[in-house]
Amino acid sequence: TGLYDSVGAEIYEGDVAKITFKSKGIEVTEHGVMEFDRKNAFFGFRVKESWLEDNSDIRIVVVIGNVHEHPELVTP
Repeated sequence: TGLYDSVGAEIYEGDVAKITFKSKGIEVTEHGVMEFDRKNAFFGFRVKESWLEDNSDIRIVVVIGNVHEHPELVTP
């Protein structure tokens, strides 16, 4: 992806990250999965049913695993 988390680890498609971001003025921390949006041709984090894109107010991203080795990190 060419992206790195807050501690310098490279982020790959399928990685799960703990993401802290601003949503409607409130700081929120959620788990998100790095995915490629084929329709709009970009990599971004999918948090629940929404995308966090580059223009989102993301504060901290720390990779905590991936969907292949730790599927329990992602809630439906």
